[in-house]
Amino acid sequence: MDEIDLNIILLLMNISRLTYREISDFLDLSVNAVYKRVQTLIDIRAIEKFTARLKPYAINALLLDRALFKI
Repeated sequence: MDEIDLNIILLLMNISRLTYREISDFLDLSVNAVYKRVQTLIDIRAIEKFTARLKPYAINALLLDRALFKI
């Protein structure tokens, strides 16, 4: 893992919805290079998974909507 890999990880940690194209623009790399680096980071388990983190109020809203539709 080098400085470019670290920058990719930091970008994804801060803005997890970035596309390979957006990351490549930030780092002045080709899209293919970013794709291969992300895949390698996944393979070596530097990136474990991609997840969505919900705010508590969003979870409450989802549960409330679900309860209202069941009534």
